[in-house]
Amino acid sequence: MPIDPENSSDPENSNDPAKDAQPAKENRPAKDSESTKDSEPAIVSDSELPSEPAGDGVAPLDGADEGPGWLPAVMAATALMGIVGFIFCAGSTWYLFQQRTAFAIRTLQGAYIGEIEQSLLDPDTKAAVVAEIRVLAADLEQGKYDNSQAAEIMQGLLRLPVVQWGELQVVEAFLQQAQDEQKEDDLLQISRLKRAVEQGKITAMDVDEALEPVRVEDSDSVNGYSLGRPFTDAGVAEVVHRCELVADRESIPSEVFEGIRLQVIVRRAIERATTQ
Repeated sequence: MPIDPENSSDPENSNDPAKDAQPAKENRPAKDSESTKDSEPAIVSDSELPSEPAGDGVAPLDGADEGPGWLPAVMAATALMGIVGFIFCAGSTWYLFQQRTAFAIRTLQGAYIGEIEQSLLDPDTKAAVVAEIRVLAADLEQGKYDNSQAAEIMQGLLRLPVVQWGELQVVEAFLQQAQDEQKEDDLLQISRLKRAVEQGKITAMDVDEALEPVRVEDSDSVNGYSLGRPFTDAGVAEVVHRCELVADRESIPSEVFEGIRLQVIVRRAIERATTQ
């Protein structure tokens, strides 16, 4: 077979596979460097970073509205409770107002009569006064007096010195046994005080103040006090002096008044209360 002189003599034109692969091997590093550049992270400056919201770092939602919450419900409940309370108070007041006669009967029978029976009134006066109160309670039960009259009667009785009258009787008995020149004048002052009670010019508070010098504290007593016996001359003298001051203040004549009875005073107080 004839040999081509051009192909055999020129080594560059030879078909050697190693030579043909050499250029491809030399170009491969360039491709690897380009892929390495693509895989490296991009460096970003601080100025290019997005700004964060001020405050706690949580951005509020646009258009978010929490509403009034529980405030309307609380206000409505408070107003409703106020209305209910007002209705309850009004109803209770009306009920109590309509039960004045019943309360008066219970007070007279349950407390007032018992207090009189435990007082220092002499037996005759005590029995007469209790009888007047029992008649009054019976009249109230029978509807003889309406609610307004029952209230006026109770107020009048509370103003009377019924229990204090018994203490005055004890002081009188002490003075009657005294052996001094002032006895008659002392009894005169107590009589003037009773006259002021009879005329309705003074109340139980005035008599309480007059009797204070002969009283002592007593936890066993219903009223919290009792007469401190045996009496002292100084204490009784102060009681007489206070009786005189009260009588002078009410312009009671300086004379002895006979026939003053407590049961009559009680009856008049009841009649006066029912005719006003």
